[in-house]
Amino acid sequence: MQGLVSVRVVRGSLAAMAAAGQDVAGLVADLGLEPRQLQEVDGYLPERVWRDLWIEVERRTGDGCAGIHAAEHVEWGHFDVVDYAIAASGDLASALRLFTRYFRILNTATEFVLTETTDGLRVERWMAGDEALSMPRHAAEFSLACTCLLYT
Repeated sequence: MQGLVSVRVVRGSLAAMAAAGQDVAGLVADLGLEPRQLQEVDGYLPERVWRDLWIEVERRTGDGCAGIHAAEHVEWGHFDVVDYAIAASGDLASALRLFTRYFRILNTATEFVLTETTDGLRVERWMAGDEALSMPRHAAEFSLACTCLLYT
């Protein structure tokens, strides 16, 4: 199964990397993307683009926390309807519940599952398809960090 990732997610990641001083034009070219592909904000790209982006970012930066650091530069509203839905949350637990519910709009191959325990909340990341075998952790950390930083 080939998953798809929203162009909004890729653009958010690239904008965050640009804010952090990365060579985004070079990264886009190395990923085999045409800039026009990133203009269709309601479009989707193959999940492998998302995977390769994070592999390349870690290789270029050596940053073991690349996903978290990139999330620090994402601006509220970038993820459009998902941002607005989660913004209605009164607290982080509510934001995480909505994040797990609506994440499939942003990525069709990944599901976040929220489990309430006696100690708090546990977030698990489930992936489908071949991408699950090689997805770097930075992708999950970016997604979850965006939620925690933007909605708290």
